[in-house]
Amino acid sequence: MTNSEGSVLRQLEEDFKGYGITMNTTTKALEEIAARSEKENTGARGIVTVLENTLREFKFELPSLPITSFTIDNATVCNPREMLEDIIASVNQTEVRVNDLESFASAFGRDHEPVQIEFDFESTKYLADLCVEKDWQMRSYCRHIFKGLPDVLKRIYLETGQDYFLITKEMAENPNEEMAKWLHLLDRSFETERVDLTFTA
Repeated sequence: MTNSEGSVLRQLEEDFKGYGITMNTTTKALEEIAARSEKENTGARGIVTVLENTLREFKFELPSLPITSFTIDNATVCNPREMLEDIIASVNQTEVRVNDLESFASAFGRDHEPVQIEFDFESTKYLADLCVEKDWQMRSYCRHIFKGLPDVLKRIYLETGQDYFLITKEMAENPNEEMAKWLHLLDRSFETERVDLTFTA
């Protein structure tokens, strides 16, 4: 079924790909689909019936969600509605974390004017996914891992005039290490009488 160019599964994969969504299917799911289609006793039509029953609501709901992939496993074939609700719940939690991260950045700017920070796409995705997976609150986590950031950025601002800082995934993953790099770079720049230097982790 997975190797046939004209298979229904391939067509469904292409349909989702048209929305920018990659559909993956586990071996266990394929086995369950095959077992259920055999019960239909209608050949390829049975596969169509099983897949349509499994993915009918997915085809309606997923294109409107900010996801890039999903996986059909055995549980999806057995209980598609429950698995779809899990995906929707996960997306909603991610959106909450992203909004909280934006709130953290805004509050940081208000508390440490004129210094402003912004999280790029990769750092936002990394932090949102991590907090959803660990069930952590975004703002509390950011206050913890970036507790040294105000002092570092204030020093850079006072010595260089730079007041905007883009936070990348490297900084989100290893904030203390990246902040140390920034300070080292700042110290070295003055040894060579640097006038303008942009700090981006």
